[in-house]
Amino acid sequence: MKAKDWNPQLTDPLVQEYIRERVGEEGLHIADFIGKKEPVQGVEILETIKDKPSNIRKILYRLEDARVAEYQKDTDKTGWETFIWRLTLHEVKHQINKERQRMQKDLRGQLQLERENSFYICAPGHQRTIFEEAVGLEFKCPECGEAMNFVDNKDRIRDLDKAIEELEKLVFD
Repeated sequence: MKAKDWNPQLTDPLVQEYIRERVGEEGLHIADFIGKKEPVQGVEILETIKDKPSNIRKILYRLEDARVAEYQKDTDKTGWETFIWRLTLHEVKHQINKERQRMQKDLRGQLQLERENSFYICAPGHQRTIFEEAVGLEFKCPECGEAMNFVDNKDRIRDLDKAIEELEKLVFD
C-alpha cells in the first residue's frame, strides 16, 4: 500500500493501536471525542470528559506529541486564551511508517549478527554467546559454569528473514 493511498481514520485498528501505544486508552477516548466535534474548544473537552483537568491536558498534549491532534491558540483582547483542537491523522501514517522502517533496520541488524556469527549456550539456556566470547570464557557459562555448546541458528535466521519480509509488505512506499 502506498502512503498516499491510505487515509487514516480513527476507526482504523492500526490508528487505534498507534494511539493506545503512545497515549493509552484514555487518549483514544479523547481523540474520538475530538473527531466527533472538531474543531472543539479545550474547555468543552474539559467539561465533557469526567476527569481532572490536569489529566485531560496531559492526554491532549500526549496526543499532540504523537501527531494525532493539534491545537490552535486564540487570545482575545482581555488576554483570555482559547485552545481549539483538531485531529491530524494524516500525520499518523508517516509516524507509523517511520516506526516500521526503524523496526526493519533493527531486524536487519539482528539478521546480520546471526548470519555472521556462531553461537554457543549452556544446557539451562542462560546466555547465548558468540564464538569469540565463548572462547574467552573457555566455553563455560558465566552464570552456571556448565559447558557451552554450539547452537544452530538456522531457524532464527529463517524467522528473522520472514519477519523482515512481512514488515516490508507493511512499509509504505
